[in-house]
Amino acid sequence: MQFGFEIYPEHRAILTRYAGSFTLADLLKTTRRLWADPRYSPEFTGLADISDSSVSVDMNDLRALTTFLVRDPATSRGRWAAVATTPIAIACGLVYRSAMRRRHAFEVFTTRDEACRFLELDPAIFAPAGPPSEN
Repeated sequence: MQFGFEIYPEHRAILTRYAGSFTLADLLKTTRRLWADPRYSPEFTGLADISDSSVSVDMNDLRALTTFLVRDPATSRGRWAAVATTPIAIACGLVYRSAMRRRHAFEVFTTRDEACRFLELDPAIFAPAGPPSEN
C-alpha cells in the first residue's frame, strides 16, 4: 500500500491518497500519521482519493475503524468526500457515511470533480492525480 497526503492550510483542506491494497491496520497507521502533522486541523475539509486502491477490510474492520474515529477527539469534524471506483470501496464508503453521520458530512463519488463540488472546493487546489508520495 502507498499512502500520501497534503494539507493546504490556506484553503482549509486536506487531500489523502491511497494506492494498492490496504487493511484496517494500514488505515489506523496512516490516520495517526496525518493527525501528527502540525498543519492538521480537525476543522479542515478533506478529500480521500482511493480510486487507485483496493479495500481489504471486512465489516468487523470497518466497525473497528469507525469506533476508533468516533471516540478520538482528533477525528475530523470537517466535510469529507471519497473518490472510489470499485463497488466494494463505494459500499464501504456508504457504511462509513452512516456510521460517522454525527461526526462529519461524508459522501462517496467516482470523480474528483464531483467530490470537489460537494466539498465546495476548486479541484485546481489539489495536486494532480497520480501515485501517492510518502509523507
